Amino acid sequence: MSISKGLAKLTSEYETQSTSPIKDNPFAQFVTNELSAIFQDILPTEFNCVSSVGKGRWTFVPWVAVFHPLITESAQKGYYIVYLVNNADKTISLSLNQGVAQITEEFGNNKSACQELASRAKTMRSRVERIPPRLTQSSIDLGDAKGPTSGYEAGHVLGRTYTLDDLANNNTVEEDLFAILGVYKELITSNGYSELPNKEETGIELSIMEKKKLSLHKKFDGRGNTSKFKKSMGYKCMVCEFDFEETYGELGREYIEAHHLTPFADLEIDAFRTLTEKDFAMLCANCHRMIHRQDDVSDLEALKLSLQR
Repeated sequence: MSISKGLAKLTSEYETQSTSPIKDNPFAQFVTNELSAIFQDILPTEFNCVSSVGKGRWTFVPWVAVFHPLITESAQKGYYIVYLVNNADKTISLSLNQGVAQITEEFGNNKSACQELASRAKTMRSRVERIPPRLTQSSIDLGDAKGPTSGYEAGHVLGRTYTLDDLANNNTVEEDLFAILGVYKELITSNGYSELPNKEETGIELSIMEKKKLSLHKKFDGRGNTSKFKKSMGYKCMVCEFDFEETYGELGREYIEAHHLTPFADLEIDAFRTLTEKDFAMLCANCHRMIHRQDDVSDLEALKLSLQR
């Protein structure tokens, strides 16, 4: 099944199907399992697709979301691509949108949360250099705007709305998806709705491109992206073989610093890929500082030679 047919099935049948019990419902299982798998098959490997009709009970707005793990792995926070159904109009909106739950919890009430979501959406729109064909900054309508629904409308950055007739053209639907993926990646490198690193943080004046690269570098460091490599590569320094646990006991257990073998200045700003062990070296604090004083920060052997002198 193509993604356009899957979205058409979701849009056209949801209102009727949601009158039946959700437990063990074949339609609910289709959306949750099959539809997300259809998307996953065509998405670049760094993106994850999750779809939902609700947990335990049918949600007012069913959705299909595409996450980049540098930003979020949940529809409750961050920003991501999402398809949102308007059951009354039998339309579905492709939207670059934001997690509503986290902001609502942070701001305490729906009105304040919507104001913040709208402000962040405006910031993100200003950072998009070019809006792809067929995508617009026009607002989306999800029907009865209550609770999280109004949040999704406020948090909308850009996208488009499809009728069932629009979904007949799978090529167009796929082209739109890949176009908005490009915008999503552009916003990741531009730090989304957050400020780019400034001179007070870095201690030096950076160009816009350097700020974007540093922001991307920080995202690779964040969200637990290095912890799994520390666990798989071990907690002993790869240069001097210092082991924190052997020296400090329990205090030093599972402590090591992950060094990026590619410095942020050399990152390809528009290249997103899955990180592997080849991207890192595990170093003690001393070796980590010293390797950054070398001309080539990826040359572990040169640092070992310096140590042996």
